[in-house]
Parts: sequence; structure tokens; C-alpha cells
Amino acid sequence: MTTYHTLITNNGKAQIANAINTNTKVAITHLAVGDGRGATPAPNATATRLTAEKARVAVNHVGRHATTANWIEVHAIIPSSTGGFTVREFGLYAGTTLIAVGSFPATYKPSATEGGAREMSIKLIIAVENASVVNVTLDDSLVYATRKWVEDNFVNHDEVIDNLTSTETTKPLSAHQGKILNDKITATDAKADTKANQSTTIIAGNGLTGGGDLSTHRTLSLGTPSKITANSTNVAVSNTHSHEIDKASTTIQGIVQLNDTLTSTATNQALTANQGKILDEKITAVNATANTKANQSTTITAGNGLTGGGNMTANRTVALGTPSQITASTTNSVTATSHTHAIDKASTSVAGVVQLNDTLASTATNQALTANQGKALNDNKLDKTGGVLTGTLYAANSGIKAASDNDTGIEWLRDGVVRMIADGRERLIIEHGGTTLKTQDGIKLSLQNDKNLVLYDEQNRPVFSSNAVLSDLAGKVNKAGDTMTGHLAVTYNSDWVGMAVKNPNNQKNGFYDVNIGGVTRGSFQIAHAGNNAYNAIINITPQGDNAEGRIAGLTVSATGLHSHTYGHLHEYFVKTRDDQTIDGNKTFSQEVVTTQANGFRIKNSAKNRSIFWRFDGDVLYLLKTPNGDPNGNWDDARPLEWNVNTNQLVVRGNADTTTRLQTARNIAMTGDGSWNVNFDGSGNAIGVMTLSNSGVTAGSYNSVTVDAKGRVTRGLTQTHGLVTATSATGTTNTATTNTNTFLNIVASGVGQTASVGSSTQITGTNGISVSSDTAGKLIVTRDSNSPTATKLQTARTISLTGAVTGNVNFDGSGNVSLTTTQQGFTQDFAESGYSKLPNGLIVQWGKTPLIPDEGNADIRFPIAFPRGVLSIQLTEDNNTTRNAHASHCIARNANLTGFNFWFNSTLSISTKCYWMAIGY
Repeated sequence: MTTYHTLITNNGKAQIANAINTNTKVAITHLAVGDGRGATPAPNATATRLTAEKARVAVNHVGRHATTANWIEVHAIIPSSTGGFTVREFGLYAGTTLIAVGSFPATYKPSATEGGAREMSIKLIIAVENASVVNVTLDDSLVYATRKWVEDNFVNHDEVIDNLTSTETTKPLSAHQGKILNDKITATDAKADTKANQSTTIIAGNGLTGGGDLSTHRTLSLGTPSKITANSTNVAVSNTHSHEIDKASTTIQGIVQLNDTLTSTATNQALTANQGKILDEKITAVNATANTKANQSTTITAGNGLTGGGNMTANRTVALGTPSQITASTTNSVTATSHTHAIDKASTSVAGVVQLNDTLASTATNQALTANQGKALNDNKLDKTGGVLTGTLYAANSGIKAASDNDTGIEWLRDGVVRMIADGRERLIIEHGGTTLKTQDGIKLSLQNDKNLVLYDEQNRPVFSSNAVLSDLAGKVNKAGDTMTGHLAVTYNSDWVGMAVKNPNNQKNGFYDVNIGGVTRGSFQIAHAGNNAYNAIINITPQGDNAEGRIAGLTVSATGLHSHTYGHLHEYFVKTRDDQTIDGNKTFSQEVVTTQANGFRIKNSAKNRSIFWRFDGDVLYLLKTPNGDPNGNWDDARPLEWNVNTNQLVVRGNADTTTRLQTARNIAMTGDGSWNVNFDGSGNAIGVMTLSNSGVTAGSYNSVTVDAKGRVTRGLTQTHGLVTATSATGTTNTATTNTNTFLNIVASGVGQTASVGSSTQITGTNGISVSSDTAGKLIVTRDSNSPTATKLQTARTISLTGAVTGNVNFDGSGNVSLTTTQQGFTQDFAESGYSKLPNGLIVQWGKTPLIPDEGNADIRFPIAFPRGVLSIQLTEDNNTTRNAHASHCIARNANLTGFNFWFNSTLSISTKCYWMAIGY
């Protein structure tokens, strides 16, 4: 519902309903206004009087709306002699009964004694069920005309001309001279000849003939009529005429067209006699076959297993009788009114009914396990997703740890070294926390200082270095810092360019300048404010070239939002500098900036209360004062709290989204594992899950049986090793070649046949050959030495992070270029623009259109705020309201995408405003 609106009271609804039922009128006689006792009251249908009535006047006009039938327009004028109060509410009276009540934008009505007496014209619209039952009763002695209405509708007495000799074209003639003219015309009419002139001619019009002048008798005759057809119309031309004739339909008699088919669905055509003859012949043929139908006395009898039936005098239903229960011993049989079926018994080869078994000891193959026994199996499983083991886990399908240095396998050590061992020899080593990869031949790939990737040959000579590659990127920007002879520019899809600067030193400053036409017009600064705190400052250049350079325009700090303007921006702003302090309370008509804990106060005189921001060094609060105490302290309301230490934002009240639940909830898991954690949405929740016992004794196994849920239900001790073979199924070491070398992990144990757990085929390419001997030794050879290369086998990605980001793929075959993207903040410095600060705060600005008194316009932000709007400020663009006794520029109905700009004034004027919105 809108802020200001009108309601029909219950008494008003009763009077309107009675007027409709009794065919009478409801007479609207007066308009009352009140001040709502200092606050705009919400209209209430049960009201019988205003909250605080200040004046009651007779209505000037009541009438129906020009375009909407159930709307009533009411107009009244509060005279200049009445005043000294603020209008916030109004009511319409029918005699002594309040029939409608409404809220009104707070508008001050001065009195004559205040030196600013003026009339107040109020026009309102109410919606009723039936506007015809509303009448108006006007007291002529109390009806007022506005000065403008009198000026538009009446003429001064001195401007009336009382003669017939004037040639004035812009002044009215007196009633006296009008009477003289009327007397002259009357005398002239009395002398006029009452007979028609003989030269007068009677002309035969369309459809007629004859006629002539009045020198003799004349005859007018109807012309020869034209033929009437189905397409003729009502028309008269020259000496004939025709008529339109109705066309026959199922509801109208008229002319009709014949149809000689039996396929048409037309309802405006008649069937020919020929088709009538055809239909008669068909009816005769149907009657001839009627004797072939069944007699109504024929009976349908329901047999075994069925019910129903009867003779054919009506529709009959034969239904299946109620089936009998099917058991494991029933057969295929029927009775008089029922039947049953034989059913298969379940087995390992046949689907059917089955008996349940609630044990784990039975060997029956024709019974099914109960859910109870299924739960028992589930409770004793080891989940395949993992768990906590007290020893080493040996998997049948992959190597985890070699039993000794003489085994063949893969070994992970606590010092971060991973070794691939064959016949007690290290074939491949990953060491130094995963930064070095080394083969048995001494070829090594190492990541040095987390930046430089170096490849060494067998003699430990470096054959490739990523730093060496980067050094070849002449003219490119190094993310660790560089000296540039030109500008670093980032081009966007607009006319704006920008540069980001990163200061590596803590508690220092950084800035971003915008240079237009060779002159620095503004900048954005991150300035150290002491104690490791930083302020965000937007600098601007005032109108014209300012010899003092950049002037701070807006500072965002932990204590609030501070505006520091200079020059010609607005006469009510105060020029300040960073080395100046404003102590005490200062009152401004626009904005208040303070260094106190109560950082930003907005006082509404009409509402006689204030809201303000308070920052106590740890928590930022949004507070309000009690009603009637705009300069007082805060009350108990805390709609918004932000703890800057924990970055926790508390919003009281229900919201569509939030960062924290008001009441923490417990999330728990049961079944194969148990786990629970308290969760309030303020952060990720982590808990330790405890697996249920699977029934397997804790210990070390290298072969386990895992069920469908991943639980270990059986453990075996086996030996396993890595062998070379000529096929994926080989279980012993054999000599291989480059095309048939397989590495198979073979497992064997007591009473177990050796089996291949997993197999990998290795084939060398690009001059590399792979083979093995009968002892399982893996041999890797190559055609020639490659101390250097022109291209990497695997292309790598080179990335920049920090204030400038970007990445490019590089394989060493040629130089590459890196496109960078500026990080930290974005902006659009247009007339309607925005700036996104690194801390998430967004500042947007723009200009409203010119709107008239009582007008409004929807304003759309250049970009939508992601989460909320904190403040919207309006600054008038001209001085059109300076002479007005009161005017209001209001930003209302604010949301994430915009707001509604509303303006009213005591004068009929128009205005426009600059606006600035802050949100996140």
C-alpha cells in the first residue's frame, strides 16, 4: 500500500450501501483536515473522527471522474484566514458523519498572523462502488474561488465596452449593448416577407424524379426500384433505390441459398429437394435392416467368476467377481462368483513369492534376508569413502607401501617422499614435499622457490628453466614489479581508462589518478590512517581549474562517511581538510558529518525524531531516537549491527536472505556412521564422523572384501608386487619390447591363485622406447640426446595475480602476450555513474529529470546494489524553491535497483536534483 491513501470508513460504506438499496443519495458536504498530533496517521476504516482536527470547510466541487466511472473527485479550499498547523490527515463528511479518511504529505498551512497567509487547495479522489449515489451539497456562502480561477474566468468591469462604435477585438461587449442589438434584429424579423420566392427550386433527390421551381405546381415521384439480391444494400442513387434483405439463419427469417450436398456443415443454407429424396431412400434402407437387431428379451448371463448381466432392455454390465486371496498353495481355479491363481515360488532362477529369513546362519536359496539382518550387515561395514585405521592398509588392486626395500611396489613415506621400487631399486622418486621428480637415470624436474621450474639431465645440468623463458618476455610487465617508460592502460568497452598501483609496504598509501586533457581531474586514494587502519578517499577537482589541486570530496573510514567539498558544489556544504577537526554539534540543512561515535544523524523535523549511525570502535549500529526527541539519545531498537572485528552483520527481523540463523540448528547423521554439528549459517560447519563397526578385527591386511556400500567385511593377508609382462594378464616377469610392455600388480597368498590386480601398458613415443628383461627390470632408452628443446611437450599456464590479473598458455615454441585485468575496484565516471570500492561499498550518483509540483519520477541506479541500500541523498540543482514557504524533495520506495523521486511545494513550480546513493 502507498504511503498516502484514502479509505472509505465503515459508516461511509453503510451510507453508500443504504443509498444503493433505497435509491437515494449520499451528500458530501465538508472536508476536515488535521495534524495527526505530530505524525501522519494510517487511515482506519473504523474511524469516526480525525486524530486531531484543525479545520473544517465546505467543499467547492464534487463530481465524477472524467474517465473512471466509480471515482469521485472532491475539491476544497482552506482560506488564508485559517492556518498555523501542519496538514497530515483529512476526512470527508456527509453532514456530521465521517465517510472517508486519508493520510496527507505533511504540509504546513500558515496563518495570516505569521505574515505568510495563503490559500490551500486540496483535490482528492476516492473510489466507491457506485458513483451515481454520491451527491454534493454546497453552501454558496462558503464556496471559495481561487485567485487563479477568478483571473481565468472573469473580466474586470473597466474592460467592458458599452458602445457599438468601438473596433476593439480583445474586450467584451456590455449586456446593455447586446439588448440594443437584439431589439434591432427583432424589428427586422417582423418586417421580413413570410412567403417563399417563386425562384425557389424543389430538387428531386436520390431515388426520386420530377421537381422544379415554385412558379407552378410540381410533382415528385419514386424512381423505378432496382432488383433486390442477397448482396443488395440500403441505398438511393439518382432515380432509383434498393434495399438490404435479411439472410436466413437458425434465428432469422430471410433470403436463403440452396445446398445440393450432404457434406456441408453450413447453418445458413437450405437442403435441396434432391437431397431430401436421397435421405428418404437411406431411411427406407435402414428400416429394411432393422429386423437384424437383437430382441430386447435376449439375456446375457454371468458365468463362473463373473457377476451382473440381464436382458437387453437397457445397458448391462458383466463384472469380474471379487478375487480370492492368493497364497503360496493356491491353484488356478474359479467358483460361481470368484477365482484364484497359482503363483510361482521364488528361487535363484524363478521370480515369485518368498519367505523371509531373520538369521545369517541359513544356507537356504529360496528364502530372502529380512531388513533386520540387512541392518546388521550395514552396521558392520567399513565405508568405501574411508575411515580411521590404526595400521597400514594393503589394497589388493593398488600398491600402498612396500613390505621391505627388496619388494617391488610404490611407497609413500612421512617425509613427503614417494618411491616406485622394482627389485629393491628406486625407479622413480618424488621428493622435497612434491617439488622434485627424479627418475632412476638421474633425470630430474624441480620447482625452485615456488616460481622457477628447472629440468636437469643425468649429469645434473639444467636443460630448461621457466625463469629463462620469462626473461625472454621483453617488454612484458612482471607482477613482482618493473620500471615502465610509458603508461599501463586497461581499455574497457567505453571511453574510460585506468591504472592500478600496488604498494608492497605496509601502512603506506596508494592512489589512482584520472587525467583528462593533461590535467588531473580527480583520484581515488587508499590512505593509511594510523593503527593499521585505512581510509578510502574520492578526490575531485571543483568547477574550473583550481590552483590548489585536488580537493577531497568523499572519505570512507571506520568511523563513518565524511563529505569534504569545496568550491561551487553547494552553498550549504563546509570546506574541510584532513588536518582540520569540527568539534561539537553542527546543524546543516543537507548533511551532518561528525567525528564522534554517533557518526551520522538524519533528523526529520516533521516526524520530530532522528535516526543515526553509531560506531563504538568495534560495532557499527543503526539507531533511532524516541518519538518527540530528535536530538536525544538512542532507544532500544537495534535493526542493524556490524562487528568490524568478526565481520559479523546482524539484521533483526525476518529477511529473504541472511548470513546467520537466529537460532542455531543441529545437523546429525546416523546409520553406517554417526556425526553431528551445530550450524547457524555464519560459517562452514565441520564435524568428525565415527564409522560403525563392520565386524572385521582391526589390523593390517593387503586383501579385503568390500560390499556394495564400500564396507570391509573380510580381510586377508597377501603378498603383492609389480611385474613386467607381455600382456595385461601376465603374473611373472618376462622380456618385453616397446609395443608389449605391461606393468601388472600381482597379488598372491596362502591358498590363493596369483592374480593381476591392475595393469598398465607403457609405450614410448617421440624417440623414447620402453622394454624389460626377464628379471622385470624396466628399460627406458631414447634415440638421441635432447639437452635443449624448441617446444614443451605439455603447454603450461603463466598467470599474474594481485592488483593486475591475467594468464596465457605457453609451450616454448614462440613469444606470447599477456592481457591483464585491473583488480580492486571498478567504476564508471559518467553523469550517472558508480564506483565499487575494494571493501564492497558501492557509491552511485546521477541527476533526476525536471518534475512539477506534486510530481514524481522513477530513478534507476546505473547498476543494481547486490545486497542493500544504506543512504540516498538529494541536492537541488536550481533555486526555484527558494521563495516557497515549504518544499520537499524526497527519495522514497528505495530498492536494490532504484527509487522514486517525489516533490511538492507551496508554489506551482518545477525542480530537479542531483542524487547520491551508498550501498553494498
